Amino acid sequence: AAALRLMDMTAKLRLQFGGGDAPPLEMLPNTLAARTDEAKHRAATDRRYVHVVGVTPYLDDAELAARRGRFERNFNLARFTYETPFTTTGKTQGALDEQCKRKTVLRTAAAFPHWFKRLPVEHESSSDLSPIETATEIVTSKTHNLRLEIDAPRPSSKQLQMQLQGTLLTAVHAGPLSILD
Repeated sequence: AAALRLMDMTAKLRLQFGGGDAPPLEMLPNTLAARTDEAKHRAATDRRYVHVVGVTPYLDDAELAARRGRFERNFNLARFTYETPFTTTGKTQGALDEQCKRKTVLRTAAAFPHWFKRLPVEHESSSDLSPIETATEIVTSKTHNLRLEIDAPRPSSKQLQMQLQGTLLTAVHAGPLSILD
């Protein structure tokens, strides 16, 4: 089965749980999880809230070494991660030296793929990255993605162009050139 896109899942939830006699349903943005005071205030109101995030498989260094193939890295997974951007000032957006990131790791009750499409989360842990750690991670990630495309057996000029454009000036951050300033 194909993966369900986050936007499609959000629309499906709105259709399934919205309307009727129930309290209004509000979809929370991903950045709200980092602003705990606002999240707690919203939880006290007479509305229903849903927080949908896209997750990626989480493998530590030992698991990455043991799981060499694509199949092994995408099968029998019980830990997933997602990132939440936030600023040191508490605003949704800010200068590059204020941008932080919270990395959250979730562990499910059983491994995926599973008979059930959704499983309960057994454990959740998170860590905050400082602005310099966030900037370093951006540069490292961009370098890695560019290297993967260059070293591919048949590099795609379209993908290479997209990687280069994202390296010089990304949509969310000002890009590695601005990070170096």
